[in-house]
Amino acid sequence: MATINGNMARQVGKKAISEDDRKNALARIKPAEKYDAFSGCDLVIETATEKEEVKRKILGELCSSLKSDAILATNTSSISITRLASATDRPQKFIGMHFMNPVPVMALVEVIRWLGRKTGRGFYDYKSDPPQPTR
Repeated sequence: MATINGNMARQVGKKAISEDDRKNALARIKPAEKYDAFSGCDLVIETATEKEEVKRKILGELCSSLKSDAILATNTSSISITRLASATDRPQKFIGMHFMNPVPVMALVEVIRWLGRKTGRGFYDYKSDPPQPTR
């Protein structure tokens, strides 16, 4: 929390965000020491260091605390999404994301498709016109 606060204070100093934005954002962050804290989440994003064995361990342990319909994402730019998904109990609800750096400056996130238009299914059913959400 101290690192996040420091980074956001730097943004306030550069007038990238307001002091109220910093306070409001910090108030929405709920630190947790156990994976059970994620039990009510619809989407959980893992952002551990770029070491496959570390990510696989976290993902495998995290799954038992998540509700069955929760989507699980990983933030990686170099590790196989398929291999990471295989460490979970929900490869069909697993996505890869890549936040551009520096995150506070680049208002962009890259979502890596696993399924999509080429298979006719994924987050949308592309068989209908217009495509319909599958959830």
